[in-house]
Amino acid sequence: MAPKKVTNEVLETKLDYIKDHLDKHDRHLDNVAKILEKVDGRVDSIDLTLAKQSIVLADHIRRTEILEAEMKPIKSKSELFVLFLKIGGALIATGAGGLGIKELITIFIS
Repeated sequence: MAPKKVTNEVLETKLDYIKDHLDKHDRHLDNVAKILEKVDGRVDSIDLTLAKQSIVLADHIRRTEILEAEMKPIKSKSELFVLFLKIGGALIATGAGGLGIKELITIFIS
């Protein structure tokens, strides 16, 4: 049996099929490349946002520490004021409200 002759027409048809197939793959690869570029842009945007937020957070922590340091004396004074109110209330409740300062100091020291 003799081998079939391949004509130019058959070769051109197969070549056209291969070209079309490669063109489809090229279009798919282009679409994938575009999608990856968009994702890369979003990641860059997220990185920039995180960098900005890190700076803002560091500044917030610094300001909070300053305010907390300023609040310590106020807190201790308010605790002292509450203590005096409690002591005054206890003295009034026990009938020691009429005592003088010297007598009150003596009571607290003893």
